[in-house]
Amino acid sequence: MTHRLACLALACLTVTACDPLRSAPPVAPAEASAAATFAGQTWREVARMPAPRSHLSAVALGGAVFAIGGLARGGAASSLAFERYEPSTDTWISLVALPVGSDHSAAAAVGSSVFVFGGTFEQPSARAYRIDVPPANAETAQLAAMRWRPISPLPEPRAAAGAAVVGDRIYVVGGFDATRRELKTAYAYDPAADAWRPIADLPTPRQHLAVTDFHGQVCALGGYVGSGPPLTIAECYDPVADRWSTRAPLAKPASDFAAVSFQGGLWTVGDDVQVFDGARWWIGPSLGTPRYGVAAAVVSGSLYAIGGASRRPAPDGIVERFDPR
Repeated sequence: MTHRLACLALACLTVTACDPLRSAPPVAPAEASAAATFAGQTWREVARMPAPRSHLSAVALGGAVFAIGGLARGGAASSLAFERYEPSTDTWISLVALPVGSDHSAAAAVGSSVFVFGGTFEQPSARAYRIDVPPANAETAQLAAMRWRPISPLPEPRAAAGAAVVGDRIYVVGGFDATRRELKTAYAYDPAADAWRPIADLPTPRQHLAVTDFHGQVCALGGYVGSGPPLTIAECYDPVADRWSTRAPLAKPASDFAAVSFQGGLWTVGDDVQVFDGARWWIGPSLGTPRYGVAAAVVSGSLYAIGGASRRPAPDGIVERFDPR
């Protein structure tokens, strides 16, 4: 797949150089080319989550996937669930519950710890928590001893934001506050010092966006403003220069979705799967059940789409796995 993405990038050189700080001009979706690129490649269902939910967070750590919070089926209540998926056995286990129900939170993993920031949709908060995760082969007693502990809160309340890790810092970007105002402020968190610092403002404030790392930068994708439609905006932050730059827009508007770095490209997962090769976006292999409010994580070369809700009716904790060829 990395080779395929490199070939796609070469095909785009007539449009723009593959400079990480330079954007390609808007381009139409390349369904035909992408269909050939991803021909015969499909997602497959794996074990479903014990607690079905949407608008959750997920991280990869120690060869496992951790699913955090979310909205319980039907969106009636914030979930306390914290669950671990083991790819080797295709099984989920429930771990120590969150201190409070949380949905629309941002999450990240650094070292052997999971961090959760902000949420929920009904009442955005500044709360932040950390939990230290024992090794994958930990005894039951070690798992039972896990505890969430509060850490330095966000500088301001927010929900529907995103988080990404670059180096040893966690970057929290986007979302909305208690007045439903989209936030331009963005912050870097230092886990060792348990301290926040502001970074350059997000050029296009928006909520329900997807945020991930990509080649040493923090990329903020899609989302929406107010009651407006989903956006195609892609903006990436360079931590060294403390500067945002515009990238090629998404092939299709998107919100309530997830993004990860995968196989040398930037992948989004939700109603559509889209793949950025460094120069342009391609339509990727569709989920078996396209959905929104989904989370994503990469473990051992496989991409997982976790939870979410379909437009026709909500799935029961569906988890799908993509193994590139």
